[in-house]
Amino acid sequence: MKKHEVELEWKRDLSFNIGVDEHLIVLDGVDEHEGLCPKPLMLASLAGCTAMDVVSILKEMKMKFKAFHIYVSGELSREKPQTYTKVHLIYQFEGNELEKDKIEEAVRLSVEEQCGVLMMFRKFADVSYEIVIR
Repeated sequence: MKKHEVELEWKRDLSFNIGVDEHLIVLDGVDEHEGLCPKPLMLASLAGCTAMDVVSILKEMKMKFKAFHIYVSGELSREKPQTYTKVHLIYQFEGNELEKDKIEEAVRLSVEEQCGVLMMFRKFADVSYEIVIR
């Protein structure tokens, strides 16, 4: 069974260093210029997970693109503890010979079957998405 481990070290106030494998993440709940806040970092994890799926699937389909972006927005509850209640992803592709059906299938596979982070988000938030092809 695969297992992930993270080490957190308090720096000062609400500032922390987090070791993830060989990488350092800085969290800061007071001065966001010094580090990331935890909740938006969850959205970044979601974007990264689904992006890796989509790129891998499109590579298998032998479909090339010039640019690929994912924009994620999350709406927080009003009551505390605040949790994401709605999350929306926009998958944006740019290229000359893009195949809409392949893009739609790659995104669908990620969203409905493969992205574990997205599956976790579905347990506490309404997740929606759209595809933009330029």
